[in-house]
Formats: sequence, structure tokens, C-alpha cells
Amino acid sequence: FINLPGTPFSSCDISVCPPINDRAYEYERMIAKDSTETVDFKPESKSMSQQYLFETLMKNDSLLQSDTLFQRFRTDNANTDIGKLYEVKEKIVAAFYDSTFNSLIALSHSLIILKNDSISIIDSLSLINTTVNYQPQREALINGINTLAHTIAVMNNQQQVLINGKISDALQDNQLIIPTELPQSNEKMMNYIMTNTKLQGDSFALAHITVALNIAQQCPFAGGKAVYRARAILATVDNTLVFEDVNYCTQLGFYRKKNEEIKQKAAVVSAIAVRPNPAKESFTISGLTPNSTVKIYTTQGILIYQNALQETTSCSINTNQFASGIYLLNI
Repeated sequence: FINLPGTPFSSCDISVCPPINDRAYEYERMIAKDSTETVDFKPESKSMSQQYLFETLMKNDSLLQSDTLFQRFRTDNANTDIGKLYEVKEKIVAAFYDSTFNSLIALSHSLIILKNDSISIIDSLSLINTTVNYQPQREALINGINTLAHTIAVMNNQQQVLINGKISDALQDNQLIIPTELPQSNEKMMNYIMTNTKLQGDSFALAHITVALNIAQQCPFAGGKAVYRARAILATVDNTLVFEDVNYCTQLGFYRKKNEEIKQKAAVVSAIAVRPNPAKESFTISGLTPNSTVKIYTTQGILIYQNALQETTSCSINTNQFASGIYLLNI
């Protein structure tokens, strides 16, 4: 018997317990099937989960091809707000990190450095040997530097035109998105602020500081990743701002004190012990509550043992009836 580690999606009480051999992407499948049922279900969480899965499938082709469910999910959401926000995000990233002319510009700067070094050498030689006229070589190097500087300026201008075009294209697509949930609405607004700031300068961000602050002061579990984007922009204006996520999230019910029933369940689980583990001939389960039911499953989820206990807090099970292997214990 083994202890199974948790996953990012099991922070609440998941109502589905998939077989261990299929757990790797089971929660992704639950998202794709729109069956992410939890005790603390939130529409915003569902929206963020779908956005996460869509981005994952766009970048992980092996996962996409592993299940037709994932393929249908990506196809069905390609033209929804989920797919459109992803496309806008990719266009913004492509614009902000455009490197079309970077290698040529870097090479031109390197050549300028070499030519400047050559001029320094020529100047030193002219001081040593005044009979030789080095002026033609010096002027040729200076002309070469001027030509390279002009080339760099032209490439910078062309690169800026490309960037502005990509940003304008992203802004146009962003404008067509009609959000249905808060995370999507925040994402659209932050796309608008950040892209226009890139085009028009910091003055645009300052003019929309109140909007960014309203997003930054949201609970990230409700407002999504855009909350952190808003905080990043605000940090460039005032890096002393502090955001109290515990307070923001508590007001929305994302952080709550566990009730007594949950506390009691946790205490019971922590008291249960299985020894020896692994077992050769038999093992004993202790720390049980009276009237517990013990079930043993194969890793394929097949029930092979069940025993409803009466007024007892422990039981012993003979393992000779089981084939060698790994089993799941359910109490």
C-alpha cells in the first residue's frame, strides 16, 4: 500500500477518485469534460481551469494527441473567449519580444566597436610614426561607423513598425472579446492597458491607474492571473504598495475556517495506521472508528476486498488471498 501525493486540483474535496494508473491527466480530463465538481466550486475557478487547459493543449502536442477528449476541447474552445484570449496573449508576447532584427543590430554594434578600436590603433601609430599619413584609413573607418549607425537606426525603425503592427493586431482582436467571467474580463482589460502603454508610453498606464488598482486588489483565485499583471504595472509607479490577499479572498469565501466535521475527519485520518507496510502474510489497520468499512482496490480500481466492521477500532487482513502487487486501501 502506498500514500498517494496530492495535485494542484485536489485542494477541495474532489467527488471523483480516478484509478491510480490514470491519475496523471485525470483532472485535465475532468476540466475537458466540464465535470470539475468540488465542495467549494467557483465559476471563476472553472474559467481559469479551462484557460489553463487550453494553453497547455496548445503547447503540449503529445498530451493533445493522447486523448480525443482533449482534441474536442481545444477545437470547441478555439473560437470562444478562451481561445481568443490565448491568441491575443501570444500576439502580445510576440510583439513585446520581437527579435526580427536583433541579431543584425547586435552584429552592427560589434562592427562599430571593432572600427573604433581600429581608429584608436591608427591614432597611436600616427603618434609613433609621423611620416605616414593615416588619415585616409581613419576617414574610411569613420564613414563605416556612420554607415553602420544609419543601418542600426533604419533596422530599429523597421522593428518598431513591426512591433506596432503586431500590437495593433492584438488590440483589435482583444476588442472583439466579450468576457463572461471575471478572470476573462480582467485579462481583456490588462491586455488593453499593457499594449497601449507599449504604444503610447507610461502616460497611458498612469491615466488608467485606478482601473489597474481595482484589478490588483482582487483575490487572485477570483480575478485570475491578470491580478498579478496589474500589480506589476502598479509596482513601476509605487513599489511600496501591499496587497492583502488573505483579506481579499476571505471576503469572497475562498479562505474559511474548517468546520468541526472536517476537523474530526482529518483527525481520524491522521490516527489510522497500517502495519507492516508492505505486508508479506498479513497486516493490521489500527486507529479506526467503530462501524468503519474497509475496502481494498487494485490499481485498476477493481474492488477485491470489503469488510464492514462492528464495534472495533482495528482489524487484521490476511494477504495470502491477494496476488503480489500494489493495492489501494479505502476506509
